[in-house]
Amino acid sequence: MIVPMAIRERVSGLIDRLSAERQFPTQGQTIFIDLEHQEVRRAYIPRRVVETFLGGRGVNMYLLHNLLKSSLDPMHSDVPLIFGTGILTSLVPSAARGNVTSWSPETKVILDSNAGDYFPSFMKLNGIDHLVLYGKARTWTLLQCEDGDINFIDATPWMGMDNLDLRAAIERDFRGQEGRDFGLASITTAGENL
Repeated sequence: MIVPMAIRERVSGLIDRLSAERQFPTQGQTIFIDLEHQEVRRAYIPRRVVETFLGGRGVNMYLLHNLLKSSLDPMHSDVPLIFGTGILTSLVPSAARGNVTSWSPETKVILDSNAGDYFPSFMKLNGIDHLVLYGKARTWTLLQCEDGDINFIDATPWMGMDNLDLRAAIERDFRGQEGRDFGLASITTAGENL
């Protein structure tokens, strides 16, 4: 019987094929976050991949292709959720777009959504081109990406809030303003009730 590779093995295999060093001056890291074990691994996408896929959505698809076992249920914790910035995100005026890529629970095919907000810009400003989340956290968790560090913070104080209330609470608790001091991507009550 063949046992399929779990996501952690697929991540390790992919990281072995990625670069340990920056490939060009504006390149940010690809950060792999194991939510279950609260482990963080980092690598750089090889220049040939970036040139072929032009960052953002294309590199997200490259990552998904290498990490996804498509026979899994889309809600399985081994299905990665990938955030990616565009090649020009936060480098030129009005370039604030990002992509979120995964496996759709509704259609059972690739899920890819493009959005513009502060979150992609702050990813890029913190030296992150792609953020790959996998596994299932044992408790509600807020990920704080600051100056290259990833912190796992207990998110239970913010449970049950809608987007507006959550933003206000995060601004209060972290003494900052979204858009000026940080970007925020959240699931709020919709994600809590899965």
